Amino acid sequence: MRRFFTTARYRAHNRKDNRHEIPQLHLTLENREFATYDWGLGGFRIDDFNGRPPVGDLMTVTNMSYEADNSKSVNYTAVVTRVLIGK
Repeated sequence: MRRFFTTARYRAHNRKDNRHEIPQLHLTLENREFATYDWGLGGFRIDDFNGRPPVGDLMTVTNMSYEADNSKSVNYTAVVTRVLIGK
């Protein structure tokens, strides 16, 4: 008997900690503003941008909020863990 499993976007997340789409986080990363697709205890996903950093690079998050016009200053370090070209 063969065993099949679903991959990519059709497969459910296999995570201990859930990711959240709402509320959307707004943050400033290396002097650029982003809104997250989703976020969780392990990090966040954002749009691709010009000058994309390589995997393993450290980037600084300087502002973060749930509302774009009400941000708080922070000083967090984010590690680039994955780059999907065109995503």
